[in-house]
Amino acid sequence: MNNKGAFLNLLIIFSIITLFILIFEIKYLYLVWNLALAIIPFVCAMGISYKNTNSLLKFILAILWLFFYPNAIYIFTDFIHLTNLNFYSFSDNIVKYNMDFHIWLILVITCLSFVLGSAYSYLSFDIIFKNFKTKNKQYIRYLSLILLSILTGIAIFIGRFMRFNTWDIIKNPIKLYNLSIANINTNNIRLILLFSCFHLITMMIFETIRLRRDR
Repeated sequence: MNNKGAFLNLLIIFSIITLFILIFEIKYLYLVWNLALAIIPFVCAMGISYKNTNSLLKFILAILWLFFYPNAIYIFTDFIHLTNLNFYSFSDNIVKYNMDFHIWLILVITCLSFVLGSAYSYLSFDIIFKNFKTKNKQYIRYLSLILLSILTGIAIFIGRFMRFNTWDIIKNPIKLYNLSIANINTNNIRLILLFSCFHLITMMIFETIRLRRDR
């Protein structure tokens, strides 16, 4: 499937998720916003892949891709909002499940949002990488994924715990830098590495599927 076909498929899924949220759970519109941000790196990657795109525009798109890339995988942190929902109760050694349609719908929507965001992440990476002609291509892909995972882990930590947005890189760079330095400690480094590993494993699952497909 070409890039346009993949984009159309993902856009249809995005539209379905958005429709469900608008109809049933309007207060979960933040998922739509996060998914919209997740689309940006995919669009940037597609722009870079076009043969008629000039070098300067490709450079700008590459910077934007790197800045917005973590937004896609960031969606997995939205699972924390599910902790306020009671999916089941336990009493007298008996588990009783909550059959409320809406809470299970929220779970499904959140899961689909994460899957879609992950797909945007991997496909944008794949499109970007295919534009570089290098020797030992698979080896370089793995190194690139590791480096990207570390950067993504840092970005997820900054976004979730320090509450900065992507545009703060330009809007508040000094504040972002100072607070980032102030938050360097053993526990936070462990959290960053945890998020980095989560991203790497997720991307490696997609990479395994691609290698299997290309056999």
